[in-house]
Amino acid sequence: PYQMPTTESSSPVKLTDRGVDLPDDGVFSRPTIITNSRVDMTIEFEQGTQVKMNNGEIFAGKIKQGSKILSTRLPKEIPDNQKFILGFNLGGNIHLNFNKKVKITIDLPTEYQSKDVFTVYYYNDKTDEYELINSDNVSYSDDGKQLLVMLDHFSQFIVVDTEEQEDIVDNNTDENNTDENNTDADVDIDDEDKDQEIDLPKDAREHWAKNYFEKLMKKGAIKGDGRTGLILPNNYIKRVEALKMVAITLDKEVQGCTEAPFKDVDKDSWYCPYVQLAKEEGWVNGYEKNGEVLFQPSKTIKRGQALKILLLASGVDTEAIELDGQEFKDVKNTDWFARVVKYASDNGFVGGYSDKTFKPLSPITRAEFAKILGAIAQ
Repeated sequence: PYQMPTTESSSPVKLTDRGVDLPDDGVFSRPTIITNSRVDMTIEFEQGTQVKMNNGEIFAGKIKQGSKILSTRLPKEIPDNQKFILGFNLGGNIHLNFNKKVKITIDLPTEYQSKDVFTVYYYNDKTDEYELINSDNVSYSDDGKQLLVMLDHFSQFIVVDTEEQEDIVDNNTDENNTDENNTDADVDIDDEDKDQEIDLPKDAREHWAKNYFEKLMKKGAIKGDGRTGLILPNNYIKRVEALKMVAITLDKEVQGCTEAPFKDVDKDSWYCPYVQLAKEEGWVNGYEKNGEVLFQPSKTIKRGQALKILLLASGVDTEAIELDGQEFKDVKNTDWFARVVKYASDNGFVGGYSDKTFKPLSPITRAEFAKILGAIAQ
């Protein structure tokens, strides 16, 4: 490996198929680019980047060039059965953290180039969960052939395809998901004491959305995962989770199911009453597949679709919303979600991303959904 000098220089160090040994202060004294030609991956460190381990101690060891992970070697199943595109391992078995973000550039498989529909997770071995990498830190090369990810730590990462998979009836654009396990499934409709003292699960206590989760927990609209007790704020929310949160937060009258509202919804399932309510009130219409209209209860929800459900549930006449220009550059007046995005933006429910986009076709996280629901419910 290359031995990083202790003297500073602005001249970049370019390494191919070799790592770098850091000095005792754990600092990259000069810009460094490490390329792994075997897996078409490049790692770029800014000058002055310092590396520490999870315990806060300075890391003065070897930084490797990274490697890809096969789908058969993942630490656990991918979220929501989304389509696996590629995985990569950085740092080996050592968890490393950086004071400056590190840029990872990965060549995309030919069939996925220029699609701009990917989501990146990292594996948190403490919670045994995949955590979402904020979309602000994920971008693409101008020619669409490379994925660019900005990271402040090394771990195992996966890239999944969140592109629309089915023809749909109500203009929703969710990715495939067949996992029926729901993080709120153990909460009955009427069994919550709304005045109880709330003890937030540990993964939400320092989260930016903790105040929204507290309010939802007091309403009985959300509860920790039945297995881990966690809120999982950065995980994508599922259709049935969202409907339950909306119905309870907006004090809707939820009744039991006498028959299945959709062919793929079991009338005895915990979520059937919420799906039935949403169908009756026109929040959802379902998906068309092989001549049948299905609900696909465990599919995740895109940001545009989430706004539509939230506004319809709160009584907004979405068809009456006037269009006089859009705040976000990725929303056109001809888009099916244009009116709901316009209304939500004008009323301060959403603010979009720093690059002036809203990403209406990207999945929405539990934290993001909780925030918008809280704003609309006020």
